[in-house]
This record gives sequence, C-alpha cells and structure tokens, in this order.
Amino acid sequence: MALHVIDDRIRINADRVKVQTGIMVINSELSEGPIRFKMTYQMNYGTYHVNLIGEELLSVWHTWKEVRTRKEMDKLSHYEDKSNLINQYIGRMQVTMNADENFRKQLFRRLSHVGKNTSSAIRLDLKKLQTDLSLPITRLALLAKIEGIFKKYSLTDCRAVQESLNRFLMQMTKSHGN
Repeated sequence: MALHVIDDRIRINADRVKVQTGIMVINSELSEGPIRFKMTYQMNYGTYHVNLIGEELLSVWHTWKEVRTRKEMDKLSHYEDKSNLINQYIGRMQVTMNADENFRKQLFRRLSHVGKNTSSAIRLDLKKLQTDLSLPITRLALLAKIEGIFKKYSLTDCRAVQESLNRFLMQMTKSHGN
C-alpha cells in the first residue's frame, strides 16, 4: 500500500515548470519490511506532467520500540531542505529543452535495465516509442510518455521506473552541470 502526501505549495521555476513535492509512504500490508517514507515530486509543463520518486527520507520497522521510531521520524524535519534541493535540480535539468539524441540514448539504455522484469507489452510499447521519436520532443514530454506506458500496465513497474527516471535525471544533472 502506498499513500501520497503532496505539499499544496506549487513552485514555478524559470522555465515555467510547475513543481510540487511530497512524501510517499509505502507500507507492506504483510509487515514484511519497513514502512518507507520517500520524497516524491511532480513536474507540470503545459499538458505534460511527470511524477517521480526520489530518495528515501526514512524507514521504520514494525518491530521497533517507540524511542527508536521517534528518533527515526525526526528525519521528517529534513523534508523542506530536500524539497528545496529537488527544485534546484529541476531548474538545472532543463526539462523543457528538446531531448537530443544523446539524452534519448542514455534514457532508453537506463530503461532497458528497468525493463528486464517488465511485461512484453511494456517492452513493445517502449520500443515503439523509441522508433516513433523522429519529431522534436521536450525532455519532460518524453518522460511523461514513458511514465504513461508503465502506468497503463503495472503500478509496481511504474514505481520502479519513476525511481529510475529520478536517478537518471539526477545523474544527468550532476555529470553535465545542467
């Protein structure tokens, strides 16, 4: 089970991309693992929007005593700092610029690793999208199309790709100084 808590503040960066951050709480209904609190954010630009899952803020095991749980929950106080950091990264990601050939190659290479355990329908749709990309498309529009493919078939795969796309964008930002 996952619960999304979205901050009602909408930030608009220099590229006119609207950004909302929040926290996704993931809890195994069978208590097999910890309750995880992860950063999540949504980027909106025109008709395109993408939801991505960022880093884990904290995790709490069901077997922990109250004192340890409270200490771990104190990490939620870092939410605002993490939210500001995400907004800075999005400003450097240049998601409104065209997805050039290099960006596309690296993105689909990343997806090939995520897609190993996905259904053949998802892989087929991704391959079709990759071959249909002859026209210019913004980075955000491409990410939205990819997320849409995964949402159509599998929530579990969609979460995995949202995390993978987040890591990809963060790496691109760091390695290219965007």
